[in-house]
Amino acid sequence: EWYPVYKKLYFDKKQWGIIIAKASKTKDVWLDLFDLYSIKILKDNFDNIYGIKLQVSVLFNYEVVSELSKLNLSKKKLIINIASLKIEEIQVIINDFELKLNPNELLIEIGFQSNPTELIDTGLSKIEVIKNNFKNRIVFADHISYDNEYAIWVPVIAHLLGADLIEKHVMLDQNT
Repeated sequence: EWYPVYKKLYFDKKQWGIIIAKASKTKDVWLDLFDLYSIKILKDNFDNIYGIKLQVSVLFNYEVVSELSKLNLSKKKLIINIASLKIEEIQVIINDFELKLNPNELLIEIGFQSNPTELIDTGLSKIEVIKNNFKNRIVFADHISYDNEYAIWVPVIAHLLGADLIEKHVMLDQNT
């Protein structure tokens, strides 16, 4: 049922190139990679990309990881979302990705990717556990609703608990 929406939102390679080039003039551009098409966009715009992000489901996508391993990511940051993974699994993935992909830095992301995320599902309680078990910097992905009374406080709490970076989705205009 969502296919027509995705079809309407589709950007071709040229459109991505224009968007990334413009954004990279004033911002660090990150790509959230999901498939081989997103890898192509990465390759086509490689010099304008600061870092890449992989959701937990993509960590086990052999095709995507294999294509990434062919690139020189030594100057790129890599965020891996570790939602639902056990400490032992996280360590294996970190070791594997540092070896195969050789990023400039590998960051661990905590945060439920539902939008909006309920306060109980934010993953705030995981920050201390991850901080105590890994040397990597921690990214906290905040997807709490803009109209939730804790929308401003969740990222502050995450930082106070030890998150090094915050991924915060903001809405400039509710009507667009």
